[in-house]
Amino acid sequence: MTGAPRDFLKLIPCFGVNLHNGARCAHPPEGIKPGATGKRKVSVVQRALTAPQKQNIPILVMKALLLVGLLLVLSSTGHGFTLIAHRGASGWLPEHTAAAYAYAHARGADFIEQDVVLTRDGVPIVLHDIHLETTTNVRAIFPDRHRENGRYYAIDFTLAEIRQLRKGERIKPRSGKAVFPGRFPAGKFLFPILTLQEAADLIAGLNKATGRTAGIYPEIKKPAFHHKEGQDPVAPVMRVLGESGWLDNPERVYIQCFDPAPLREIHATWGPQLQLIQLIGKNRWKEADVDYRKLRSVEGLQEIAAYADGIGLPLDDLIAFTAKDPRWKAVKAHAHAAGLRIHPFTLREETLPKAMSYGEMMRFLRGPEGVDGVFTDFP
Repeated sequence: MTGAPRDFLKLIPCFGVNLHNGARCAHPPEGIKPGATGKRKVSVVQRALTAPQKQNIPILVMKALLLVGLLLVLSSTGHGFTLIAHRGASGWLPEHTAAAYAYAHARGADFIEQDVVLTRDGVPIVLHDIHLETTTNVRAIFPDRHRENGRYYAIDFTLAEIRQLRKGERIKPRSGKAVFPGRFPAGKFLFPILTLQEAADLIAGLNKATGRTAGIYPEIKKPAFHHKEGQDPVAPVMRVLGESGWLDNPERVYIQCFDPAPLREIHATWGPQLQLIQLIGKNRWKEADVDYRKLRSVEGLQEIAAYADGIGLPLDDLIAFTAKDPRWKAVKAHAHAAGLRIHPFTLREETLPKAMSYGEMMRFLRGPEGVDGVFTDFP
């Protein structure tokens, strides 16, 4: 865990949400509705931990003992668990915006993710897709700049042109409707697109200002596509990480990719001290010219261990959601046996199994037999 001892008070009533001082709870425990405040009947433990500051010595001693006990429990059940803000706090704010990053940092995320693509002039910008129309107002600003397939590619625009765009909540390109209707209002394009440099500097600045340390978790997007367009995405990404000082603290950086080639290159060129994550998707996604079923095999995982520190894969490739309780698939044991960390994606309220709450899913992931971290839209 990171941050001051007060931070883990959030874990008592519900994972990752602070109920003390009447704050609203987005992921409540059983019996509490989403959005409820902390004004409810509380346990002795909670009452002692959140009591007013005017206290006598016995109460202070009890409080201290409770804090120590909670730390011991958390360290035994969630040791080393890494909470990764998926595209920032994207469950509440449009993905990959400064606001989403700042809110993820404020909520205590251990790492904050940046997806990276290149502009026409080779500048790494933070964008999940190689296309622009799903999260920006590009159609209104540059209506005629699409390719024959109707898509607007980031790599066709210079950084100066990208600066003219604004980001908003993710939409379906054909209908214009929100992918997640209950989130930030669709069609409100309020936020500038960040460069990787700006995103890295923002998180470093928040670390300095708050005294807590969050790491960065960039993903090199579609390297084969970039090469086909005449650009190498690895060099500019690594240059930014080096010049901004992040590579001086490699324990605060993960680099991820669906394509093994860039990870192998980084491992060979920059050394094994960098933390690399091999993403394992589904073959139908066509993220790279890779057989992901082979990568999930025992032999494939052993090959990954030669150049990477862990894997990221979809929750449903890791967990069998049965009628009663979830159970781990064999890939979890095989990956850990190969010495790989496991950071599955993506934990969302909207895509949870019907029989599980957000809190139940989080407890399962970070339990004694759990994984090493998780990507979540709600850090």
